[in-house]
Amino acid sequence: GGSSGGGTGTSSCTNSPFLNGPVDGSVVARAVSFSWNPPSTCAPDGYTLRINTSSNPDTQPFIVDTGVGTSSYNYTFAND
Repeated sequence: GGSSGGGTGTSSCTNSPFLNGPVDGSVVARAVSFSWNPPSTCAPDGYTLRINTSSNPDTQPFIVDTGVGTSSYNYTFAND
């Protein structure tokens, strides 16, 4: 599925974070851990994490669409 993270809260922080894992295009197990580093140019207050079944991160419906205050998120899919 697609995923994206973007800064929220700090209006001057428009750069995307650096995704540590899973690597884009990875095939993952039902339990997956997302992790990222903030952009080097700013420190956002939090992130928006979206999971969907499309390669386009803005395509709905979202499986997950949530605000995350840290730089990681764990999710377990209901089935394979």
